[in-house]
Parts: sequence; structure tokens; C-alpha cells
Amino acid sequence: MVGGHTKLDLLLEAAWKDKRPSLRTVAECVRSVAGESIKNTKDDEAATENAKNPLKKLFEEDEDDRLFLKQCGAKHVAHFSPQRTAKRVMGVEISDVFIPTSPAAWNFSKIKQLETEALLVGESVEDLQKPEFKGKNRKLAPLMEWNDNRVYVLANLHPIAALHILLIPQGVGEQFLTADGLLTALQFARRTARLRLTFNGMGAGASVNHLHWQGVAWPQKCGIDSFPRKPVVRVSDGSGEGSSVVEICRIPGWHLHSMCEVRQTVASKSKSGKGCGLEVLNKTSSAADRLLHAVVMRIVTNMQQRNVTHNVTVCPGGLAEKSNTMEEDISIDSHDEQVDKALRPQAQLPALRVMVAARDFFCPQSKNPGAMALASLESLGHWIIPSRENFESATEQSLDSLMESLSIPEEVFKHQILNFDADHENFLVETVEEDGEAQGE
Repeated sequence: MVGGHTKLDLLLEAAWKDKRPSLRTVAECVRSVAGESIKNTKDDEAATENAKNPLKKLFEEDEDDRLFLKQCGAKHVAHFSPQRTAKRVMGVEISDVFIPTSPAAWNFSKIKQLETEALLVGESVEDLQKPEFKGKNRKLAPLMEWNDNRVYVLANLHPIAALHILLIPQGVGEQFLTADGLLTALQFARRTARLRLTFNGMGAGASVNHLHWQGVAWPQKCGIDSFPRKPVVRVSDGSGEGSSVVEICRIPGWHLHSMCEVRQTVASKSKSGKGCGLEVLNKTSSAADRLLHAVVMRIVTNMQQRNVTHNVTVCPGGLAEKSNTMEEDISIDSHDEQVDKALRPQAQLPALRVMVAARDFFCPQSKNPGAMALASLESLGHWIIPSRENFESATEQSLDSLMESLSIPEEVFKHQILNFDADHENFLVETVEEDGEAQGE
């Protein structure tokens, strides 16, 4: 993702710079962790020193915006983020994936100064734009009053990265993933080459009971990205070469055992006769995206029906472009036609990937925002740790152990959560042989 962007990425970054001018841009804040070079340091000597130091300061402008990292073995990165202690808490123990909202409970529609937090607003993901009020956009002034029929992209008030957003689907529903809520995330992912979207279920990291996704443009890679995938189920929308195919893959060796990756591929011929695995979807992505949506939603529904809380991560699937400056691609005051063209899906797109973690309830941050927790980013190996004590004591063994303790039983995950009795769906379901080799990422 580094060095590439979509038009939506540029719109977001321009809006973010307006709202959070004290923070550096994504390009200015990119740092690597595991043995790669550190970019944008002031000089080579500082880069060398930072590469040796397990604590790397990412933001230098303000004490409140410092972020520190510590590598914990090959799989995990501990990320000290004391600013997260200021986020909201629900104040109750959580043991259900669905908690009805109450009029007294806070939700995003109650934001008092929406104009200070709204980055992009639109009737749908396809027409997201900056809410500016001049020229043709004057008619959009009412967008600064919350409307349940609109999609909002808000700035996270306690960011863990140089671009950290909240994606709010239409409506004011509970933090309970719906088909429309998942569709919004997939549509957004199709238009970004940078942001990884995450959904935290109740009792799995959510701190606001209002349907939303978080999106971060950093870290570019997490520990789980280097682990091989082993396909266990293939679901197709038809037969023959060129059909849309979704693979459900297990992740051998990852310590959150009840986790899988659902990814798009295309049926094709190979020497072994098994051939799936193209990284680019040729022709149109619409059929492949519909199939991915249906498969992921089936897994989510299986978890919801069994009161199994979960984390869902949607990786970016937009076609990145390269340029030297943001202004070369799109101006901040672009007119409607430019925006529409910028956000239109393109003909050849990367395959989308969705990671799903089924796990036990564990969210001490629902009462204490400084507590150690496991949410979506943590399930990928990037640990947001508000407490210095927990940060300093974090080790590969302790983080592995926490993951293992929150994994649900294998029999439940394999035979109930990944159950694909598709009699009433237009799916062709194939179980992959047990001895199939895992595939590297």
C-alpha cells in the first residue's frame, strides 16, 4: 500500500489535514517495524539509532501525539498509546453480542459539533465528499445535521495512526453487524488502497454501541500477514473457468486459533486441476464482491446466532495509483463530476480479503479504558496498549497466551461457525482436502 493511493484516499487525507493539522500526514508518518528501513527520519544517523531502538517515536510535534512501538518476537508489535485512555467506556460487563440501545446511551448521532469531526459525508459510499458549502455544494449545508440516511466518515478523536477514521453506515443501529453494514465496508474497501477497516463486536473491543467500523492507514502490515493460509472450503457462484470463487482459509500457527481469512479468487485451470488463487479480478468485481459478502455474512450470522463475539477486518481492495503530489490528482475543491469519477470502481481490482476472529468475550476496557484488551488490530498481531506497565511487560509469550485463552473450541469453530449447509443458497460448496498445503501470503 505504501506509495499508492486512490482518489478516495486523497480526499480523506485532505479532509484529515483540515481537521487535525497538528498531526503529520500518512506519507510523513510511515515507519516500519520488523527489520525494514525507517523512512522520513531527519537524518541517516537518527534512522540508524531508531532502527536499533525497540521504542520508536512516530510523532514528534506534541507530547500527546507520541506513539511508541516494541517488537515482541516475530508475530507481535506492542504499541504504547496512552491517549486511548480518554476514549468512551460503556461501564458494564458485556456477555452478549447484541445489546439493545437505550435513549440515554451515547451514539454518534449525538455529536454536538458534527462539522468538527465529519471528514466525508454522502448518501452512499459511492458519493462520499467533503461537506463544503460553496458553489454547487451549497445545497449540502444540511449535512451538518445528523441524518440517519447518510454515510459518515468521522475523524477518530483518539487516533492511533496518522489517519484513523470511523465509518458509520446508514442508520443508528446497535454495534451488531448487519448485511448492509458489511456491504458498506466492502464498498469502502473497494475504493481505498490504504485503509484497513475493522469491526469490533460487543465484548470484543467495541466502546460505542452504534454500528461502525474503524479505519487505519497504518500499520501497513501486521504479524498475521506473514503467516501462510490453508484453504479449507471453496464456495463458487457457478461452475467452470472464470466463475467467482471465495476461499475460506485457516491460518496455521496463529495463536488465535478460531480465526480464518475469507478471500476472493477466480476458478481457473492449472496443472494440478485445482487452480484457484488469482490475485487480480479481471473483468468486473461485482459478482465476486456479492459472493464474498454472502460468505462472510453467513459466517457472521453463525456467530451471532450462537452468541459468539467476533472481530472482522476488511483489507483494502482499491486500485492504487501513483503520483508525486495530491494536487496532481484531485484538488480539495473538486467539483461534483470530478468526485464522481474519482470514486468510480475500476475495471481490474485486487482481490478483497476479510479476516474473521471468533473468540470469547473479553473487554476489560468497557470499564477501564487503560486496561489490556484484544480487539481487531490485536487479533492481527498489532497491540494497542494504553498502560505503560502493560506495554513494558508485554512479551511474545504473554500475547500468544492471551490469544490462545480467547480462542473458542475447535469443534465449535470448525463445525458450527464455518458450517456451510448451503441448500437454500445458489452456492457450490467444496471442502478442500485435509492434506492440502498451506499457501504463503
